Parts: sequence; C-alpha cells; structure tokens
Amino acid sequence: FCALAGFFVAGERIEQAVVREVSEEVSVDVEISQVRYVTSDFWGGFRRNYSPELMVGCVATVDKMQSPQCSEEIAEARWFHKDEIREALERSKIPGSHLKGDGLMLPPPFATAHQLAARWCNEC
Repeated sequence: FCALAGFFVAGERIEQAVVREVSEEVSVDVEISQVRYVTSDFWGGFRRNYSPELMVGCVATVDKMQSPQCSEEIAEARWFHKDEIREALERSKIPGSHLKGDGLMLPPPFATAHQLAARWCNEC
C-alpha cells in the first residue's frame, strides 16, 4: 500500500488538488478545511525521461464512515488502524524487511508516503 498521489491541474491550490484526487481515486469526500500540508520533496528528474517534479505531502481528516472504493487507478483501498501502521514502521527499520512481504509494507523512510504515515502515527 502507498499514499494516494496525483498531479495538479493548472491554477489549482494544494488543498483543491487533495480534495479532487481523493475523490477521483477512492471516492471519499474531503472537506477542503480538513487538508493539512505536511512535507514536500523533489522527485523524478534523476531518472531518464522523467521531468523533475515537486511531491507535496498532505493529510486530511475524513468521515470514517466513508469506505474507500477501488478505481481504475487503485486496485485496493482501505483504512488502516494506527497499530497496523506502527508495526509496519517498526518492521521498516529492519534491513531487507521489504523483501519478505510479511504484513503491511510501507515505502522506504525517504519516501513521502512513509513520512506521512510516521507523522500520522505520532499525532495524538
């Protein structure tokens, strides 16, 4: 699993892009006032045929009664309990753990999705 991602439409604010992408990808409604910026990272330009891009990481609070749905872009989508994310974060500290495939696997620590998961677990 990974965090949802997408691209900005010309003239779109960060919060508007989050609301639109979440709706398009998993059919969950996000209130624009609930979107919070967390981090950003340069991405892409280091590989051939990829243009450099800015990855912007945000989180949002949504009504948990909304179940995320699959789409053309998303094969599986679901909510995770913080305990599941905490276990995956601990597992990610073990070298080579991403190759074993035991339990929920997160992207590597430098990835924006990993940073978003870690930040979310440290809240509350």
